[in-house]
Amino acid sequence: AFQLMGEPLGINETSLHEAIDRLKYSQEKEKQGEELRKTIDRAHSLVNSGREEEAQELLSKQSKQLNTGLLENSYHALVKPITEGEVIERLKIKPDQIDSGLKLKGESLFIPSGAITILAAPTSHGKTAFQINLALNMASDPKNKPIYFFSYEENKEAILVKALNTHVNLELSKNNRRSIESFFKTEKDEFILANNKKDFYRGKMSFFNELVNTGRFNAHYVDYTSEELIGAIRYLHKNAQVGAVFIDYMQLLRLKDNRSNSRQEELKQICLDLKDCAVETGLPIILGAQFNRTVTTIAAMHSTAIGEAGDIERIANLIIGFWNKRFPELGLSPSMSDEIYATVLKGRDMGAGASETFDFKGNTGKISNKAAVDTSKMFS
Repeated sequence: AFQLMGEPLGINETSLHEAIDRLKYSQEKEKQGEELRKTIDRAHSLVNSGREEEAQELLSKQSKQLNTGLLENSYHALVKPITEGEVIERLKIKPDQIDSGLKLKGESLFIPSGAITILAAPTSHGKTAFQINLALNMASDPKNKPIYFFSYEENKEAILVKALNTHVNLELSKNNRRSIESFFKTEKDEFILANNKKDFYRGKMSFFNELVNTGRFNAHYVDYTSEELIGAIRYLHKNAQVGAVFIDYMQLLRLKDNRSNSRQEELKQICLDLKDCAVETGLPIILGAQFNRTVTTIAAMHSTAIGEAGDIERIANLIIGFWNKRFPELGLSPSMSDEIYATVLKGRDMGAGASETFDFKGNTGKISNKAAVDTSKMFS
């Protein structure tokens, strides 16, 4: 009877039992709180009568009892079997993985939700550009929630200029970013090629009206500690719509109070904390990262070669390494084409090894899959 009457109101047997469990837990906490208040009063009386050691012993004993009680309550769920209905309900609310807008071997590259993704490259190979492209692809998809981009390296205006340049994707001058910055400073378009001015204005309007002003693409320069950054992510998850979080970049993160003598251990703890935050919120958290100096060739790219980051490969769900082919590999000549080679170094859901060579327009910062070649006309 309850099932027939309750389900139209969104109440079912599973949610009812969960509510009862929460109530029991709440009542137990209230009971323990009352016991703690009585213990504190008793300890205060002992101190006033000069019996400090007895007071300390009483508080220590009560503390152990409280910890044991709270742990037992949290362990209660371990002995309760999960039902098929609970599995279905939890899967329904689990966030979907998010399409990056790029393809690997013809298959869409999805970024996992509730997990850490690392985009790693040697210095100056375009890690910020890679993140901006993915962030714009995600923000432009109306099915996705808003995207947040946290930069520890460049101010908000610099990130927005780069993102605008990539969104417009036009050859505006020999140095697009400088021309765009001049346009905003002077409000004059004298350094933009005449035949592209109309398309630039159209692209600028769509960038601000559809992505920035609507809050679909949010860029912020921050100098937060990792604890403050995680607090900000949790705040956004609770108070706003968030589809994915980008962080540029991992090696610039710091703990507030680093008690480790090792920078590797510090970064490991930061990534563990970020992983916990991703699991808790269900959000995809994507970090840019630098390879260490041992990565002098494409073949040397490995998940264990991320700078200052021992054991990080065990924490991440997905690690993608990439190489700007304009940079020569050790012992080889640089490629004359603007391309970025990317390979999956670790993928819990997709496996490792998949790779792709993307087109990369250095002046616009645009990264995209190569256009398919129509072979049907090649021999006609």
